[in-house]
Order: sequence, then structure tokens, then C-alpha cells
Amino acid sequence: MPVDTQHETYTAAAKSWLRCRDAVAGLDAVRERGGDYIPVLAGQNTQEYTAYKKRADWYGATGRTVQGLSGAAFRKEISLELPDALEDWREDVTLTGIPAKTFCRVCLDELLEVGRRLIYVDMPAGEEAGADARPYLVGVDAEAVVDWRESRKEGRQIITQVRIREDVFEEDADGDAFTREKVEQYRVLEVLDGVYSIQLWRRKKEDSGGQGDWIPYDEPVIPKFRDRDLLQVPELANLTGGGLPVWFLNPADLTPKINKPPLKDLADLNLSLYRNSADLENALHFTGFPQPVAAGFPAKTQLHIGTARAWVSSDAGAKAYYMEYSGQGLDAVLANMERKKHEMAAMGARLLEEQKKAQEAAETLRLRQSGEQATLVGMIEVVETAVKSALSFAITWAGQSADKLRLEINKDLVAIRANPQELAALNASLQAGAISYATYYHNLEQLELTRPGVDAEEEQETIDADTENIFQQRAQGGRLPDNAEEIDEKVANIGAA
Repeated sequence: MPVDTQHETYTAAAKSWLRCRDAVAGLDAVRERGGDYIPVLAGQNTQEYTAYKKRADWYGATGRTVQGLSGAAFRKEISLELPDALEDWREDVTLTGIPAKTFCRVCLDELLEVGRRLIYVDMPAGEEAGADARPYLVGVDAEAVVDWRESRKEGRQIITQVRIREDVFEEDADGDAFTREKVEQYRVLEVLDGVYSIQLWRRKKEDSGGQGDWIPYDEPVIPKFRDRDLLQVPELANLTGGGLPVWFLNPADLTPKINKPPLKDLADLNLSLYRNSADLENALHFTGFPQPVAAGFPAKTQLHIGTARAWVSSDAGAKAYYMEYSGQGLDAVLANMERKKHEMAAMGARLLEEQKKAQEAAETLRLRQSGEQATLVGMIEVVETAVKSALSFAITWAGQSADKLRLEINKDLVAIRANPQELAALNASLQAGAISYATYYHNLEQLELTRPGVDAEEEQETIDADTENIFQQRAQGGRLPDNAEEIDEKVANIGAA
């Protein structure tokens, strides 16, 4: 079995992934697929089909839905605690300059888009390893993970092999400094007899210049912890159960099973709408303009539209008129397109729904979106667990304790603002002594009316400092700050409490 052999469930899933990718990417991607998404009409030649395809509009529901759902999760900063010695990892967890927050968001985007992602932990070795070499996280797209193997060890399901397809770019063999050659290779991560190894495979170059069979490229790499094989270290082996330091993500859990992409139905309906658009625009192209018709005039007569020249015919029955389209055929196409837009909204594209004329109550809004949120929160928890597990392994591999590690991604997806009556009631409770300032400030935090990252104690210290500054300026007869009235009101509220 060659190294590029695909898992039995990979091939069918790849077709769905491609449609979802194209639907998220938008017009250029779907147009490039040509007949895969817009079939050629009977009798169309190449030029006519190209024009037909170019007339179609793309309604970007799928891409905006991914952006909207992911944006709801990351509208607040992630909460990440790292060992003090590894604090710089926060801004670069991949050794390529990608911060932890961005890495997490890409994982969630991938789950929304294709429903699959792989994370593994690696470390520079050989010539790449320098004095500052450290473990780092690697994110792999679903399409690149062509096969995997599992086994059960001590009651725990572990991953023993993963094959990853990669494209690398190397300098041109002829020494051209401005040309790079793309080379396909496979990275095989494997645990055999308790030893973790990484082996690259490339096609053998034949004397004729062609490509031959797949063969190992360079010697296998055996990752080490100091001088010991990586998985011979109990602290590291316990984190993976003795399997590979890899974590599969899908919308429901951390197993390698391929699930249906969450937005597949939305993507397919988006592509169907694209075909409707092609038909509609094509019909409008041919029927949208009045067609002049003249009967009873000599065949060779040059007729010009406009008032500068008269049309003259010796035939008493000659006539001229405009032929225009009438009927309800296009109305049916338009109605069908609107129906599909509303169906897409129901599938998750809530950002595409027309805003309700009356303001919705906060609780009504939460209940209406509970279905979408339940699914999204589950995916956020998958990302949270997988990234935290990978970071824990990387931290331990770096020789540090992962006990301090904390990672939390926002799950409060809908920003609910209080109305004036609710704010007045909250202030009245504070002034009447019915709630403490800490409780009052906590409610303001829930309503997102406070400064990010500032707790009640820090806010109190700021108020005290501003108050002292006002007293000093008043005593000296100086000018009060512009926000003096606002500070006085805060002081009055605190005093009343």
C-alpha cells in the first residue's frame, strides 16, 4: 500500500469539503469550477457558456455565516494563563508568529467550514534546532490528513499513525533564484513499539525526469525529551495514552471520525441559489430590453432607431413596434430565490435575516437563537479542549509544569444590552443598599458596559484616585476635569451604597 493511500471515508468527505470551501470562498472559487456548479445549457457553445456563467451573481451567505458565528465567539478576548517562563507563547504558538487567539479562531473557522481539523505538537530537530528551539503547535487542514490508524491501549483509544500530505517549495534545480519548484511529500507520524517517529516520503526521480514510486526521504526523526525518546517520558506518555501527540477536532468531539460539515446544507443551498441566479440573469439578458420589430418594409432597407430619419414603406399594411417580455415566469424564479435565502437564514445565517421592525426582548432573542448557539458552543468547547491539551503537551515537553495552564474561549455569544428601565432599576438597587458595589459592577460587566479587563476592585481604585484629584483641585481653586460630574455621580452612588 503506497503512502498516499486514502482512508476509506476520506474520498467521499473530500467532495463535501470542496463544495463548502468554495461556498465560503465565494464567486471566484465557484466560477472557476465551471460545469461542476453551473451546467452547460443545451446548444451553448464555449463563448455563450462563458458569458452565461459570468452573469451569475453570488450571494455570500456561507462565508458571512462563518464570519458571524466565529466572530460571536471571539468578540471577547480568550482567557489564557501560561507558566511565567513561557508567557511569550501567547503571541506565537506556532513559531510562525501566530498568536494563541488566532490559532483558536482558525480551528473554529475550520470546524464551521468543513467540520474537521488536526493539531499536533512538534519541535525543531537537526539543523533547524537552535539554542532557542521549543515545542510548537501545528494546525492541519482536513484535506491534508489522508489516513490515520487507531488502537486501544489500557482501555484508552489512541492514535498510532497519521499521514499528512504537504506541498513544499524548493529552489529551482537549475539554480534560478527567482523560481521555486513545488514538491509533494507525505509526513508520516507513527508510534511503533512505544517509539514515536516522523518520516518524510517523496516520489523517486526517474532518470527520464519522471516521477516513480514513493520512497522515504532522509532519515526518520525520533523526537526527544533531553536524551530520552519522547514517549518514554511518563509525564508525556500519560498525556496521549502512549499514542501520538495529535488531536483530531470535529463538531461533536475529539475523535478521528469524519462528521458532516455543520454548514454543508447551507453551502449546497447557496450553490443552488447561484444556479438560479445564472438562469435569472441569462433570462434578463435576453428579455430585459425591448426588441424592435418592423414588417412590410423592403428587406434591404436600413432602419434607424430615433427621430432623425423617417421610415417609409409603399405597403399600406406596414407596421413597426417594440416586442417586450410579459408574464410571470421570472417572478417564479425570484420567489424561489427568496425562499432559499430564508431557508439559509434558518440554517444558521441569522445575520442575513431581515431585522424585525419591533425591538425583540433580550430573552426572546436568546431563545430564538438557542439552537444555533447549542451547536456553536459545543464546537467552541472542542477547540478549547484540543488546544489546551496540545498546549499542555508542549509545555511539558518544554520542561515546565502545565498545572497553571488555563484556556477559556467566550461562550456568551449574544451581546444583550439593558434598556434604560433596567439600568435605572440597577442604579436604584445600588443606591438603596439592596446590592453591593461588587454585585452592581458584576451586572455592568455582564451588560458589557465596563472597560475590558478591569474588575470591580480596579474600578474602585480608579474612582478613589479621581475623587482625590477633584478634592485637591477644588482646594487649590484649579480647573476641574471634564468628567467631574460623571465622577461625582459615581461617588454619590458608592456613598449611597
